[in-house]
Amino acid sequence: MSTAKRCHLFLPIVVAFLHGGSLRASLLTNSEKNVIAMSEAGFLSTAMIVQEFGFAPGQVPLTGSFSDSGWSLNISGSYAGMALSLLFNGSFNTGTNQGSFTSSGTLGAATWNSPGSWTFTDIDAVTAGLLWDATATIAFPIAPILFPDVHIIDPKRELTTDNGTTRHTTSQGKYVITISGIPIATVDQTDDSIGPSDRSGRTAVAVASSQDILLGTVDFSSNTLTGSVSAVPEPTTVSLLSVGLVGLLQRRRYRGRVPSVVTVVSNGRRIRQGSLS
Repeated sequence: MSTAKRCHLFLPIVVAFLHGGSLRASLLTNSEKNVIAMSEAGFLSTAMIVQEFGFAPGQVPLTGSFSDSGWSLNISGSYAGMALSLLFNGSFNTGTNQGSFTSSGTLGAATWNSPGSWTFTDIDAVTAGLLWDATATIAFPIAPILFPDVHIIDPKRELTTDNGTTRHTTSQGKYVITISGIPIATVDQTDDSIGPSDRSGRTAVAVASSQDILLGTVDFSSNTLTGSVSAVPEPTTVSLLSVGLVGLLQRRRYRGRVPSVVTVVSNGRRIRQGSLS
C-alpha cells in the first residue's frame, strides 16, 4: 500500500525593517542564506509529517548549526506518540548559490529519508529569490510507505534592507498540497525574523502556517539555532504563539533606539503583535 502527496509552495516574501532611521538595501549574507535553508528544511519536513499523520499536541525540540558553506539540523522528540529523530546535513556552494541536503532518521517504527536541493538567485540589487525541491520517504516495516514532497517553484522573494540597527524580515505566501498532482489544499505561510544589524545579539525566527510552526533563536556569535517545531490545531491559528516572536528575543538596548513593532500573521489572522524595547 502506498500513498503520494505533493506540496507546491508559492511564497512571495517581503523583508522590511520597521525601525526608526534610514533604510539601506543589502542582499542576504551566505550565513543568512543557510539559516533560511535550514529553517525551511525543518519547517517543511514537519509540515509533511503533519500532513501524513494529522495534528498532535506538543513541541519537538530542534538544534542546528551553520556557516557560510552549510548547515546541520537535528529534530528530536516525539510526535503523535511516536519517537522522532531526524538529522539533516546541508551544503552550500557560495559560487553558484546552490545547495543540497540529505536527512535520515526514524519516526516510530518507520524510517525517514529525505534529500533536497535549493537555489538562491539575485533578482535585483536588493532582492534574492529561493527555489526549493525536497522529497521524503516514510517507510514502515509493514505497509504503508508514504511519499510526501514539497517544492517552491516560484522564487520565494527575500528583499533585504537594513537601517544599521535592526534587521527585520517578514514574509507571507502559500503552498499547495497535491495528491498525484491534484491540488487538495492551499496553506498560508508567514515567516518573521528580527535581530540586531551587527548580529552581536540574538535573532528570533518564526515560520508559521495552518499546519505547523517553527520558533527559534539564531545566535550569530556561535552560529547556532535552537527552537522547536509543533503542529497547529485546526481550524484556528490564533493560539499559535503562546510565547511569541518578540518573547524569543533577548531585550537589547541601542542608543537612540525607536521601538520596533512586530506582527506575525498566519492563515489570514494576526497571531502576535508586540514591540521591542
